[in-house]
Amino acid sequence: MKLVATVALLMCIHVFTNAQTNGTFTAESPTPKAGEENWYLYKPHTGIVVPGNLSASVIYLNKGYFNKVIPLQKTGDGYRFSFKAPDSTTTILTCIVDDKKTMFDNNNETSFITPLYDKAGKPYAKAGLGAAQLLGGYAPYLFKLKVPKGLVTSMYTTEFKKHPGFKEDQYSAYLQALYAENKDSARPMLLAYAKKQLAQKTTEQKWIEAYYIYSQLGMSDETAQVDKKIVAAYPTGTQAKNEFYNKLYSDKEPSVEKYLTAMKECTAKFNDTTSATKNNFYRMIVSYCGDKKDWDNFKKYAALVTDKTQLGAIYNNVAWNLSGQQLNNAGDNLDFAASLSAGSLQVTRQKMDDPKTTEEEKKNWKQTYDLYADTYALLLYKLNMADSAFYYEDAIDKATLVQDATEVERYAAYAEKAKGAEFARKFIEDQFLAGTNSAIMQAQLQGIYKQLNLPQDQYDKIKAQAVATARQKSLDKIKETLGSLQAKDFTLKDLDGNTVTLSSYKDKVVVLDFWATWCGPCRASFPAMQEAVTKYKEDQDVVFLFMDISESGDEATIRKNTGKFISDNKYSFHVLLDVENKVSPDYKVDFIPDKFVIDRQGNIVFMGNELSDIDGMIAQAKG
Repeated sequence: MKLVATVALLMCIHVFTNAQTNGTFTAESPTPKAGEENWYLYKPHTGIVVPGNLSASVIYLNKGYFNKVIPLQKTGDGYRFSFKAPDSTTTILTCIVDDKKTMFDNNNETSFITPLYDKAGKPYAKAGLGAAQLLGGYAPYLFKLKVPKGLVTSMYTTEFKKHPGFKEDQYSAYLQALYAENKDSARPMLLAYAKKQLAQKTTEQKWIEAYYIYSQLGMSDETAQVDKKIVAAYPTGTQAKNEFYNKLYSDKEPSVEKYLTAMKECTAKFNDTTSATKNNFYRMIVSYCGDKKDWDNFKKYAALVTDKTQLGAIYNNVAWNLSGQQLNNAGDNLDFAASLSAGSLQVTRQKMDDPKTTEEEKKNWKQTYDLYADTYALLLYKLNMADSAFYYEDAIDKATLVQDATEVERYAAYAEKAKGAEFARKFIEDQFLAGTNSAIMQAQLQGIYKQLNLPQDQYDKIKAQAVATARQKSLDKIKETLGSLQAKDFTLKDLDGNTVTLSSYKDKVVVLDFWATWCGPCRASFPAMQEAVTKYKEDQDVVFLFMDISESGDEATIRKNTGKFISDNKYSFHVLLDVENKVSPDYKVDFIPDKFVIDRQGNIVFMGNELSDIDGMIAQAKG
């Protein structure tokens, strides 16, 4: 009863208040209309320190999820912004973010929910469904929400009772929300729904829904049977085309000739001669040639790509790989790489200067430009053009710069060559005092102190302060995110079926790595993690636990598939299966890979996507 009341509250009012930390959010009109410009007012809680600039991050549905970030205008004791949702948008969700798009106020992890009205001033009947879809979809990941268990499914059932006709169209989304909450209770309902879809004779899409349900439930035989049925009935349909591309993408020995043959087959079999498809094939060829350093074919097929924004992204990726990616790596073919990087900047600059580009799109393109400029600056530096390297790096938005410590390291290196030792000294010391710590910048600063004949004890003092500040900053972030430094206990089964409990590793340092077999960045991080596991395998005080999450299928299927992945890649990882995804919410794992280091007292001392200084973190955790 309390849950239904909560749903009604979310859908019937526009003001959300938390007496402790959160502000209030209101639509200035009592009936904000879709398709029209509406003004909204946000007032922070009086006890909260407000950063210099705030923006509203708005999510809405319009044949897919969309997100807009809109700067707030200061007015009195609050902030205003205007937003025009597309026609027929039923609901918007809003959170307040700072310059770095870091969450400032997400309304106690629930977001500010605003139902919209039609042009006659009447509420949309599907506003409740819109809120349910948003809360059950992209919003929790983008806004770092903690949606109460049962809320989304309760919202669906409430709307189905009020409007029975909605159930046919939205029942699949409801089942997926139910499956996320309770796999056991949702399983028979999903199977019944799949059977019903297979009984339909009129559309491929309904059979595809059944295919994905069987795949989700780990029913490999049924999945294969349905797949065969779909392709036989619709040999040029969506499923057949997806399989065509999946086969192409999974080819472990691709070549230019294979891509060209596949393009001809695609044209003949699916009658697809669109420029988008041609661009896709040419883009794959260009990316492949860049990886293989086949520069003749790279240039030949790059000239055939008509979507220059895609080409700019490829140019940047290839240039970044050739740069060596790090200050101390030599790099390869630097002149050619610099020409590619300059091309990526030119494409992006054209988009920024295009009169048709909106202000919001210009902001997004500026972020892309900064990313590409960082690549270009590194190449210029390695080509002994430090002044130009500093020019491009210095023009990068500082909010972007401080996202990555390696970017700060590059800025410091360019600054010393272009602006002198004293300029670089001040920059590095300011970064250290602000909580950025880096072994590379420590070495650079020590060299600058020797060069300027400054006392060693002064450097030692700054270094110690930098380490302490960075450590405290990290701990503050952990406490703010998780509510406590104490790692929450858990019990899971490993690949051999053994029960493993975190608390059983008391007095040991524990490294947690949350991952999934389908996660590309996770797989990319594993060679380095294997090196770490091998290095510490004889150290009885250090434990690595690889937390496999968000896999499809039942426990037996997940164990089989994950075990095969580990075996095929010859990893000596101790893998735990979080089949029900019970542990990851306790650690606020929104994106993977995500890593944690826990000290001997059970406190988390590190949390982040990349664990570059793993030796330093383990040493700190040992105490």
